[in-house]
Amino acid sequence: GTAEGVAGLTREELAAFRDRVLTASNGVLAVYGDTDPEEVLAVITGLFRDLPSGERLQPAGRHPSPPSGERLKVLAKEDITQSVVFQGFGGAAVGDPDRYALEFLGSVFSGLASPLFARVRIEGGMAYYVGAYQILGLDPGAFVFYAGTVPGQEEEVLEAFRAEAERARRGEFLPGELERVRDRLLGRFSFGRQTAGQRAFAAALDELYGLGYDNWRLYRERISGLTDEDLARAARKYFTGEDQAVAIVEPAIGEDDRDEDGDLTAPETGY
Repeated sequence: GTAEGVAGLTREELAAFRDRVLTASNGVLAVYGDTDPEEVLAVITGLFRDLPSGERLQPAGRHPSPPSGERLKVLAKEDITQSVVFQGFGGAAVGDPDRYALEFLGSVFSGLASPLFARVRIEGGMAYYVGAYQILGLDPGAFVFYAGTVPGQEEEVLEAFRAEAERARRGEFLPGELERVRDRLLGRFSFGRQTAGQRAFAAALDELYGLGYDNWRLYRERISGLTDEDLARAARKYFTGEDQAVAIVEPAIGEDDRDEDGDLTAPETGY
């Protein structure tokens, strides 16, 4: 949204939104732990008996147009000393099995032990931080590479992104790389499902997404079953030149930021 859009909201509009969304038919309540189901049901019935039944809201079913393949936006900021580079590709929706391969690839490209980090930060000295992640939703989401770099080195960072994407497309993973990433993902998953509250949260979201309340239990199986070719297939499907967008946020460049030859100089916080 925009600041103007938020400022224009009225009390009546907010109340109408509340009445449309906060209904019994549009909600999911998840209860995990050592409880008596009949007792819990009695308490819930008492607490929510006055909640309007309403209607179950359906996804908008939007199908956003793919990015143009060109650099869409370069933003100048005066209050930053580094450039932030994003390269995004069209991604999967929350119900698409490809989401697991894309999550795996996001972890392949992230972390201090990743080849992308070694290429961009250690070997090239081009970035303060670097990684990748996917965005999930009911509509197709996105897969995004990102890095914070010294101004003037944005193109080198983008080339590193392209090289890593191509490496994945060819299925050229390093010995032990996928095992390390798999262990990291499964460990993170187990850590995030230790408590009853964490499991209830996952179950409620999956039910709201239409995946079923026990869908989260499939994660370990899906991640463990991914092969080199599964990841390469996903990379070939999603990391395409036609379906991408590039955005760069860079500091405003003044004369004090250039050397005697007119080239950009690294900020004091650089290497």
